[in-house]
Amino acid sequence: MQKGLTAEYKTSFYFAISLSVICFFFFQFLMADDITWTNWGEDGGDFLACASILGIPHPTSYPFYTLLLKAFFLIFPFGNIGFRGNLLSSVFASSGIYFFYMITSRLLSFIPQVKKDRKGVIYGLPLLVCIILALSRIFLSQAIITEVYSLNALIFLMSIHFLLKWVFEKKTNYLIFVFYLLGLGFSHHGSIIFFIPLLLSVLIRFKKRLNARIAFFSIFIWLIGLTPYLYDPLRAIQNPHLSWGTPYCFSKFYWIITASQYRYRMFSRPFMESLRKFRSSYHIEQQIGYLGVFIFIWTAITLLSRFKKAGRIRSNFGIIVMGLSLSFLANLIYSFNYNIADINAYYIPGYIIACIFLCLGTGILIKIWQESSIFYPKSYLPLVITLVLLTAPLILNIRKCNSRTKQDAKEFTTEVFNAAKPNGVILSEYDGRTFGLWYKRYGPLKDKSQVFIIYKYLFIWDWYLEHLPKVASRLLYPPKSPIVDAYLCDLITLNIGRLPLYMVREDPVIKTNWDLVRLYDAKMPLYEIKEKARLPEVKYSAKEDTMFIDISTFANSCYSQDPFRIGDVSGKPNHFIGLDEGEYNYQGIPFKFMKAVTGKENKFNCISTCFLSRTSFKIPLVQKRSKHLAFALTGGAIANYKGAVLKLKVIYKDGMNDDFVLYSCKDIYEYGFKKYGAEAPPLEKIIWQNKKGAFITGCEIDLDNERIPEKLVIRNAGIANNAGVYPGVIIFAVTQY
Repeated sequence: MQKGLTAEYKTSFYFAISLSVICFFFFQFLMADDITWTNWGEDGGDFLACASILGIPHPTSYPFYTLLLKAFFLIFPFGNIGFRGNLLSSVFASSGIYFFYMITSRLLSFIPQVKKDRKGVIYGLPLLVCIILALSRIFLSQAIITEVYSLNALIFLMSIHFLLKWVFEKKTNYLIFVFYLLGLGFSHHGSIIFFIPLLLSVLIRFKKRLNARIAFFSIFIWLIGLTPYLYDPLRAIQNPHLSWGTPYCFSKFYWIITASQYRYRMFSRPFMESLRKFRSSYHIEQQIGYLGVFIFIWTAITLLSRFKKAGRIRSNFGIIVMGLSLSFLANLIYSFNYNIADINAYYIPGYIIACIFLCLGTGILIKIWQESSIFYPKSYLPLVITLVLLTAPLILNIRKCNSRTKQDAKEFTTEVFNAAKPNGVILSEYDGRTFGLWYKRYGPLKDKSQVFIIYKYLFIWDWYLEHLPKVASRLLYPPKSPIVDAYLCDLITLNIGRLPLYMVREDPVIKTNWDLVRLYDAKMPLYEIKEKARLPEVKYSAKEDTMFIDISTFANSCYSQDPFRIGDVSGKPNHFIGLDEGEYNYQGIPFKFMKAVTGKENKFNCISTCFLSRTSFKIPLVQKRSKHLAFALTGGAIANYKGAVLKLKVIYKDGMNDDFVLYSCKDIYEYGFKKYGAEAPPLEKIIWQNKKGAFITGCEIDLDNERIPEKLVIRNAGIANNAGVYPGVIIFAVTQY
């Protein structure tokens, strides 16, 4: 450290420590005393649960943060772990304020216009900008919830701080520590990569200070910083209850640390849509205000242009300004193109750099005003005015971010576990609800509850289907299925009656097949899954040639008690935009039905409802010579489907058979063949009905009246437009005549 700066450094240190402590206590007034979903905090339950039992959270698994959380739970034994997780974030955020003050006060001392004014600008202005950073919407919101971004901000600020110390104090140990922080940053959150443009700019500028020994040791220390990632495979081998991705082998380990699950979200939106999303999520007036944006842009342009004109772009200060600018642009471009709901927190490194530039630019403007004004040239009135203009709009963030009074997550998890029976299974949906239940199960209730929580949307991953039997052996598991809803229904079918089963919402798939009993009156209730009441088995109607089919063995006892009159139609058909053979469905909602092709006005009671599974099923026919076979069925079971495709086969008693294809509307028929480039057979040889695309199709098949029909085989060959949800078939009546 240069002579003469020791006392000034100590002064900055005392200011920074004092401000950090003040911010810490300020955060406590806004912090919830348990888990919270406010401020994009849905992932907090996952982190808390995994830290409690040393599990593996969602990608990129955040091992450094998980281990820090676990250590903090042990060191600080007061309050529930939800409170302790929130408290740790406030520790990280307030520590980040300390390093931000040290960074800005050091950089201000290298601006010619302000370096002589230590009492006012260099000491006072960083206080102002620290307040602005602490009150910015994103920084404040992440400082009071259990999330990874406060620690990420702290590592980012520490890296800048010690890099500056290496630049100006020339001690190699600082550079080595920067590389260690970089390794820890990568083992925590990938957004530390936005520090690399600044680091590379500085290393290129000071390459003469480097040698092979320093480079080798720096890389070695960086690798040591990555060692928290060893936790993932070592812990995954032990099969903890929560083990996202089960990364016990290299391929799964690579999948989780590279966040391959979310890679499709990069550059997944058109430019204009990304721009609208950026404008709605960045909320610049809630971060540094519009005046702050003006000062930030003015500072960047002024400093870079002045250094370029003076030939000092490669000076120490100039290279730091350029490196910060490159890091800001990298953060902006990456976050702009990443399509996730909580993208706001990814902008935190950019906010930090913007606040650094805001501090530098405000210092220059204050000195320019003081030097040019004939009124009170030595006063700090501009500092006071700037304080008011910049911080006034940010005061509103206190109310918006306050999570102390928002108890939705706490109430939901408490009510669910009060209502669920021991050894029950909760089939959950949505990140916030599932992670909250994980937190409650493996945190406060770790030794008291045997309720198991299954995340429905993870059924698409083989690792989850392989992991479940290892941690919940009391359940029976069906064969794997690429269809989420199909696997869910198979799972319920195998376990209903054996264990108490619950859903966190009125899932239409479950509601169609089983009864959902609401357990308590609340905004987010829990539903118990119950068997539907059986209807009496009916074989024949008064007319001998009309047969009602009870196919409960194929339909998992799915029944509807509602009588429907053929001739009525409800629902508005939309476009069916997919078609693949071999995909099936368990989705469906009963509708009133259109008139059958026979033209008869019979009232057909809905005796049974069948959703075609991965196998075809057979219906016995009346074994007598008949000319025609007519039946009424659905051609798509929920409101966003226009129709379905069925393959039919009539098997005669002598072993012969006739094959038919049923398209519920002409549009489906034409689309299916166009998509696959196949030559469509003549339309008159295809059985189809319902040209308007209504949901229910009546069908008539010509039989070989020289033979005696024995059974009808039906197989679904339709697929819908969104993954995991497919059109179904409901059989109501079959008539031979």
